[in-house]
Amino acid sequence: MEQSLNRESILAAQDCTIKPRPVPEWGGTIFIREMDGKTRAEFVDAIDEYTDGDGNVDGENMKPELLVRTLCDSSGELLFTHEDIEALRLKNGRVVHALFMEAKDLNGIGKDAEAKAEGNLSTEEEESN
Repeated sequence: MEQSLNRESILAAQDCTIKPRPVPEWGGTIFIREMDGKTRAEFVDAIDEYTDGDGNVDGENMKPELLVRTLCDSSGELLFTHEDIEALRLKNGRVVHALFMEAKDLNGIGKDAEAKAEGNLSTEEEESN
């Protein structure tokens, strides 16, 4: 039988994954972390400024917005701040893109991730009934 959760156990849970990612172009390993709810909401708000009237997102500008919120050291401390966005735009585009894709996947961002999450919720809801 699973343990019944309470407020304290939920708030104490370390529930954001940190994933190592070798980056030979930068000479070592970087870590990518899942965003907490507050950081994810800030990311969503930031993306609004890169979205046109038709709902199209400027992906090239979105990449560093996500990376400053997810690239971290092995203990989960973020490596960059909002002030570093322009500097990240000047880094190797292939590396930035690869890190963005990993951060996006780890954080369940994008149409595929949303569809998968909706499918998982539907399955879980059916199983609980």
